[in-house]
Amino acid sequence: MKPSAVTRGLGDIVARDASGTLWYYDRQLVTDRPFAPRVRVGTGWNAYDRIDGAGDLDRDGYVDLLARDKAGVLWLYKGTGRLVDGDRFETRVRIGAGWGTYARRRQRPERRRPPRPPGP
Repeated sequence: MKPSAVTRGLGDIVARDASGTLWYYDRQLVTDRPFAPRVRVGTGWNAYDRIDGAGDLDRDGYVDLLARDKAGVLWLYKGTGRLVDGDRFETRVRIGAGWGTYARRRQRPERRRPPRPPGP
């Protein structure tokens, strides 16, 4: 999915339900409805112990996902730009094994606030 010009993909959400179905919630800047109606991505996502928004890893303008399976294999799902159906991602691509030892993936450096000046 291509991020909207307004939100640039910031704040979109993917959520997996108890049955393993993955849902995509596109953020919109509307106060009474912050997200568009959810769209079903697909089933079988309970095979993964970690699913992360990856930003646009291949720089094609579409948001990608990374998923790590329970054996520690990392998979890339490239975004397709399709907004109305479950074909939001291409067929997964294996990145490699051995990712089970990592507890967290960080895409970009954290923004740190400057220290506050001492109070009076």
